[in-house]
Amino acid sequence: DGEADFASATNASRRRILIGRDDEFDVLSAMLDSMFSGKGHTGVIAGEPGIGKTFLVSYAQQEAERRGARVISTTCSNVAGMPPLWLWRQIVSQLTNPEAIIKLLDELIPEVMGGESSSQSDYRRFELFSNILSALHAAADGEPLLLCIDDMQWADTASQGLFTFIASQIGQHPLLLSACLRTSGTDLGPDSRAMLSELNWLESAVRI
Repeated sequence: DGEADFASATNASRRRILIGRDDEFDVLSAMLDSMFSGKGHTGVIAGEPGIGKTFLVSYAQQEAERRGARVISTTCSNVAGMPPLWLWRQIVSQLTNPEAIIKLLDELIPEVMGGESSSQSDYRRFELFSNILSALHAAADGEPLLLCIDDMQWADTASQGLFTFIASQIGQHPLLLSACLRTSGTDLGPDSRAMLSELNWLESAVRI
């Protein structure tokens, strides 16, 4: 129909703007198709500034919304003094009835900032990660969910760890995680390198 023709023409126009990125568009389209069929994936769009990472994510967001998915997006910041897991606080706050998880998250921040590992703190961190994972699964089961994170290279250690945890447990849910990060110069720190290394082992994760 007319709407489908318009969407097809618009997508073709986006492809022409990003010459040489057809493979990336095809991968994102396949991941969106998989999400709408009920299977979760993680896509990491990595590269130097100015190569079109944000444009690719914009395509995914618009296409997901056009097909009836919910989109939650946020951007990491390198502002000094930002508390750990602030990224995920912004994401959770956009879910339905997030109060209990936000309360647990706020209680855990002092322990995360302390940097000390103990069986109790490790258990509470796992409890928090599991609660956030369950909340995302529940949201996705209600309607397909695309979660977009920009400038992931600036996320704190705990936030990147949570991203990897969710990617490893994404399971059979209509949930698509996407993250953009810069790989040039000093932008890509040891935490980001470790995250990318762990994601390489996941069958459901793709580096774009």
